[in-house]
Amino acid sequence: MVNAGLGFLDKVPIPDDAGEVVLFISKKLGVVKDGVSILDTLNWILPLPALVFFAAAVIISGDRRRFLMVAGTYLAMAVSLILVDYTKA
Repeated sequence: MVNAGLGFLDKVPIPDDAGEVVLFISKKLGVVKDGVSILDTLNWILPLPALVFFAAAVIISGDRRRFLMVAGTYLAMAVSLILVDYTKA
């Protein structure tokens, strides 16, 4: 603030914890942070098996062209439902 032109604040004592806001204190916060870390990791790991299972489904399907057309249609519907849900929020 002193650099912004408020020179009179140069003499004001500022405590070390100024600018720190404690929302809540909990002993279980570490457990929650670990859970969020696991979910964050799963966020990028789980799409890989989904792609592998989709490729396996295409390989074992009898009529691959029809399967891809139906699966693509359902995928497009799912994505559009997700987008509609996000636009409401």
